[in-house]
Amino acid sequence: LAWHYRYMDRTTVITAYRRAGGGWAGSYPEPFAFAPDVTIDGAGNAHIVYVGERNPNRIPHIYGSIIPPGGGAWSAEQVSDGRFDEALGSPAIAVSATGKRTAVWGGREDVFSASRQPGGDWSESQPIVDEACSAPADRPDLAVDATGNGYAVWQDERSGQSKIYFAFRPVAGDWEAPVQLGSIGSNDQRSPAIAVDGFGNATVLWSEWRGRSFDIVGATRPPGGSWGEPVRVADQGSQWLRNPDIAAGPAGALVAVWEQVTPDHPEETALAFAARQSGGVWSAATEVPGGVGSVSYTHL
Repeated sequence: LAWHYRYMDRTTVITAYRRAGGGWAGSYPEPFAFAPDVTIDGAGNAHIVYVGERNPNRIPHIYGSIIPPGGGAWSAEQVSDGRFDEALGSPAIAVSATGKRTAVWGGREDVFSASRQPGGDWSESQPIVDEACSAPADRPDLAVDATGNGYAVWQDERSGQSKIYFAFRPVAGDWEAPVQLGSIGSNDQRSPAIAVDGFGNATVLWSEWRGRSFDIVGATRPPGGSWGEPVRVADQGSQWLRNPDIAAGPAGALVAVWEQVTPDHPEETALAFAARQSGGVWSAATEVPGGVGSVSYTHL
């Protein structure tokens, strides 16, 4: 588990772990850092990326760390190489079955990627968005399938509105040209999240404006195929549904979580979730027990 914590003028990334059947333990702070993402590989290693200011001038870079099973010290590695003068943020990480790590992060007008094979170094930072784009691109998310193919999504304003874009990277190749996903209406789309099940089906969720509120909308892409028509996953009337996340099981089951905000009372934010079995439809949204409060950027 990784999160960032702000105290006075300092933001710190903190990690904790829990052994199977045990309790939470081992809080490890990384100072001058924020916006972490974490994933666990098959051997139980935790792979983390975050925005950090380790250098003397406190210039933001993307950093990565590996924490072994049971916790341990940070093994900080600089992921972004500084070749692009960008406002870096919102990193995400995924690890293939062979241990190859891939990270993506947002910039001012682009989304970037770098990879690292086991025992190697991080590759050069490469833009995913085509260079002709001069509009804001941010909030990327990333997944890999069982064979190591990469799937990236992000929000992109090249059309004048915030829309969801997707790029695919074959296991032995480079990122292919981005494609825009569909929408139910013609309004803004934000905060995408992606997961790939054991069959190679990719599903993306995002938050979509429909005139008076935000709904959760999703679309699925079969292996090697095209994206299906978007479907509305959740609609809670006048509430704003935002910042979804999604997880996929090996047999095709999906679980999604998001935040539900009452516009007149933004401090009253609740969490809700829904599930979909392989080949089925999304269940009705259910609020996560625990009351309401100031909740943001929830991850599965």
